[in-house]
Amino acid sequence: MLIVLPPSESKTPAQTGKSMDHTSLSLPELTEARAQVAAALATTSRRAEAFEILKVSTNLGDEVRRNTVLDTAPATSAARLYSGVLFDALDLPSVDTASRRRATRQIRIVSALYGVVRLTDKVAP
Repeated sequence: MLIVLPPSESKTPAQTGKSMDHTSLSLPELTEARAQVAAALATTSRRAEAFEILKVSTNLGDEVRRNTVLDTAPATSAARLYSGVLFDALDLPSVDTASRRRATRQIRIVSALYGVVRLTDKVAP
């Protein structure tokens, strides 16, 4: 069985660590598209009218600024990055090893930025 989850608007970014490597993500056939979308998002987010173009509130200033450093921001696993009600209820840190392995095999997250990612894929917020 494959379980597909939406990404969470709530994120817990890594504070330190290596930046994301697009070529290390699952589904390598998406690598080029992921890089193009990330570059376009970074360029758009640097524009003065970014909030209007992205159709987001100025309250999301930190997130829009974070878009400008996707290529250098510390990456973390999708399982750690996404937080909020759904991911809190999943509570992966509390499950036994066999259940965690099963979740890793069967759960995918669909992201507008990255396309489909696995829980173990290390992505930038």
